[in-house]
Amino acid sequence: MREAPPRLATSWAAARRRIRASTEFDVLARTFFARFFENDVTGGGRDLRNSFFWLIAFLAAPGALIPVVMFFDWEGVAVGQGADALRIASRADKVFYLGFAMVASGLLSAVTWSSLLLDRRDSLVLGTLPVSGRRIVRAKLTALAVYITAVAVGTHSLAALSYGLFLGTHKPMSFAVVGAVAHMVAACSATAFVLFAIVAIQGLLLAAVGPRRFIATSPWLQSVVVGVMLIGMVLLPLVSTSTVDTLAGSGDALRPWILQTPPLWFLGLYEVVLRTDEPLMRQLSLRAVGALLGAGLLTIVVYPVAYRRLVSNVVELSAASTRRGWAARAIEWIVALVSRDAVIRASSQFFLIAVRRSTRHRLTVAMAIGATAAMISPTVFRWMAPQTSLPSAPPRDLLALPLEVILILLVGFRIAAALPADLAAGWMPNSIGLRASPMRAGLWRTMFISVVFPVSLATAASYWLLWGDRWALMHTTTCAIVGAVLIEMLTWGFDGLPCGRPWQPEHANLRKWWPAYIGLFLFITGGLPWIEQLYFRDGPTFTALMAILASIAVVLRITHRRRRVPPEIDLDEPAMVQVLNLD
Repeated sequence: MREAPPRLATSWAAARRRIRASTEFDVLARTFFARFFENDVTGGGRDLRNSFFWLIAFLAAPGALIPVVMFFDWEGVAVGQGADALRIASRADKVFYLGFAMVASGLLSAVTWSSLLLDRRDSLVLGTLPVSGRRIVRAKLTALAVYITAVAVGTHSLAALSYGLFLGTHKPMSFAVVGAVAHMVAACSATAFVLFAIVAIQGLLLAAVGPRRFIATSPWLQSVVVGVMLIGMVLLPLVSTSTVDTLAGSGDALRPWILQTPPLWFLGLYEVVLRTDEPLMRQLSLRAVGALLGAGLLTIVVYPVAYRRLVSNVVELSAASTRRGWAARAIEWIVALVSRDAVIRASSQFFLIAVRRSTRHRLTVAMAIGATAAMISPTVFRWMAPQTSLPSAPPRDLLALPLEVILILLVGFRIAAALPADLAAGWMPNSIGLRASPMRAGLWRTMFISVVFPVSLATAASYWLLWGDRWALMHTTTCAIVGAVLIEMLTWGFDGLPCGRPWQPEHANLRKWWPAYIGLFLFITGGLPWIEQLYFRDGPTFTALMAILASIAVVLRITHRRRRVPPEIDLDEPAMVQVLNLD
């Protein structure tokens, strides 16, 4: 049998290597893409993966419905002032949608936070295989690009058709088609910019501080991202209503600073695709394109650097570290303050460590911190303005600030305590005969020491400096007692180890009790500050009010102890994990 020529054999070997490399690349890319729907938050369950896709559909619904809601307003402008006036007036609604798309994309990135970068598990698994790092990075970047494309197209397709058709009713059909294309291009570009920017920031942080410190700082970055997105949501109506006057350069709603916000940049891209000849729009579109390209290129550059640092440090991370960071010391300090009882301290320590190490728990606390920042930021910015001087007595919105912080953070901690950390180990507390009340006490005291105590202490210091000892004493007392009452409400009916039970969100019964929840929120953030202002000089009345609030906490504690306790869940059997049932 004749041997193949050397050149043919070399070509055949090269072809086999290319096929093998292509197969490896395909497998890696598909696996990385699946990781976006099987992160630590969703747990990899099929129901929650389906819920993720229904979440995309939920985010797509507002964009498709906004033109329907605005149809009569748009039609009135088009009939009364002409189609060109409608194009200008609709810019405010376009900015609102673009801003909403960017906020939704940022919050979605917080959910898939641990899947955006290559992590330690990828390095441990893939580092032992004969796969080049370049191929791994290319596969991950490809999966990321496909994921961003899928999110953008799935979220904005219906909105593009809706905006194009409703805004093109008084124009030729070709304008409606171009309008749909412009909306799709601008919205998808805005979504891609946010996701690429967050991935690039993550990669820069990992490359700058290293894997060990990245593990400690990543939750704080996650909290910052959530806070920025929620603050953007709060400011979005103001930006939207100021768009038309600011672009025109005159009017009561003229606010030049909004031209520096990303929704206005991508509005410029929107209008350029619609073939506008306005110089300002072209300038804004250049900012949008530059921001998108910059975020994308930075991601491509940072990814290999971050992966190289991850691989070089994976052995070091695998070894046990003898250093204790500030988070570990803070947990020890809180646990030491909670109690000397071993069961109470164990409950507190288990909850705090779960919040520190578990992705789903960190995300919950990050969402609470971000929501707190978004809630208090308008008041803080308003009173920090240079021309603003503080009055002789604290105004109602400043009195509400610490109460808002306490309320939102306590709710976040309570949700984190309801999320399971490891259901497979849930049998251990029952097997050694631990009572439920000390474990509940550990959660109660942890929430008070971690949230209520520092907020009350900061309130006492700031109010004493600004308005004297009387206001400091009164409002600090209010914050402490309200915090205790809220903890009693949030932990009513809670027995057992925090993070040790299947999540059952239906116990909150939002469908039935949402008016009561809203009323309680309004009373705490509005009613109590008003009562404080009203009875500031009347010491006995204020004391009686605090006594009433304290008695509510006592009543809640007594009714909790006397209630009928449901039978224990057999944790030896597979647990029925409750989901949101978005589908």
